[in-house]
Amino acid sequence: MFQITVFEMVVLIVLISTIGQLIRQRMRTQKISREQLKELEQKIRRIDELEERIRVLERIVTDPKENLRRDIGAL
Repeated sequence: MFQITVFEMVVLIVLISTIGQLIRQRMRTQKISREQLKELEQKIRRIDELEERIRVLERIVTDPKENLRRDIGAL
């Protein structure tokens, strides 16, 4: 029927093993990428929160009514 020589068998074993290692490495890379993406999304949310806080602080510092309140409070 179909005969495989020893050489062909060795080549097939090496080929299958190599493909398995490539697939395993690809899966690890995707896992790391997902984890990094999750961390990046958290950092982006944190940056958005901090930018909003900065806007509020700038509004407090530059608002004339707020300056008047501070002046009255200092008296």
